[in-house]
Amino acid sequence: MGALKYGHADMRDVLERASARETAMRVALGSVARRLLEELKVCVASRVVRIGAVADDGPAGDVSRLNARADASPVRSLRRSEDMVRAIERARASGDTLGGIVEVLADGLPVGLGSCAQWDRRLGGRIAAAFMGLNAIKGWRSGWDSPARRWRAARSTTSTSPPAAGSRTGATAPVGSTAA
Repeated sequence: MGALKYGHADMRDVLERASARETAMRVALGSVARRLLEELKVCVASRVVRIGAVADDGPAGDVSRLNARADASPVRSLRRSEDMVRAIERARASGDTLGGIVEVLADGLPVGLGSCAQWDRRLGGRIAAAFMGLNAIKGWRSGWDSPARRWRAARSTTSTSPPAAGSRTGATAPVGSTAA
């Protein structure tokens, strides 16, 4: 599409725009951002909740331990790794591929990030734009419409309740999910 739109005779001019180099840079910058967030006592974690028809609908549990638990799986699923791997192998054998859903959670975020008044300063929009800029991402859901909708609203960043005694500053809430 980009070659037609911009009149390029050589498709490489368009394909390079979304190359592995760009993805590598996003991964590197994401590692730096994660380290900065750790200093601010914010934890961001993710897991795969669906590959094809195989869903892992169980709760994510403690966000601070989620990455370590998900990393133990070849597909980052907490409970259904073997079923998901089998589904991937069946799809591969038939010459097909499978999409999936990744859930991203954050803990320790201060209340009031982003803006509700200006469209270009809304945190959800900025996060969605960052995810949708990745070639493999085909959809984005945020908040209670996401697989994390089973979380209690009292744990949401939109809650007006103060954090429980002894808890860290901020709240735990679903950041969103992406469909690949």
